[in-house]
Amino acid sequence: MLASLQHGLIVSCQAPADSPLHSPIVIAAMATAAVNQGAIAVRIDSPAHVAAVRQQVDVPIIGLWKQQFPSSSVYITPQFRHAQAIAQAGADIIAIDATNRPRPGGETLAELISQIHALNKLVMADVDTLEAAIAAAEAGADCVGTTLYGYTEATQTISLQALNCSGK
Repeated sequence: MLASLQHGLIVSCQAPADSPLHSPIVIAAMATAAVNQGAIAVRIDSPAHVAAVRQQVDVPIIGLWKQQFPSSSVYITPQFRHAQAIAQAGADIIAIDATNRPRPGGETLAELISQIHALNKLVMADVDTLEAAIAAAEAGADCVGTTLYGYTEATQTISLQALNCSGK
């Protein structure tokens, strides 16, 4: 499945909980429109939205479930129970926060990835740094995305213009 995603457009169809677009029907319509215009996969948040989209499209769904915990800043599919719900809703790939931040509940990144693999699902590691990407790959993630670059404490003050060709 991962090979089929190379060189294609993956569209994230999500809306904040307080948005009028935050409805399974609307998200499914947005995903269908994206696929109709050439998207080869969609990225969807929450079990209800994944289930609605799964009924409308046949392309791979990268599913996630954003959850807030007072004790952790990890919020993209932070625990196995969230990954399990996303898998049951119809996601093909489970996106998880794979940053080097403490996870809620004490689960390690490797444990979470292993548990998701036991569901016969692929894992997309959302990372913020090169170090996190390497750690996620070593923990068994199937693919890595720089989804969280600029959104974490470690990267929110780094400007891309400040980086030179050597990565410094």
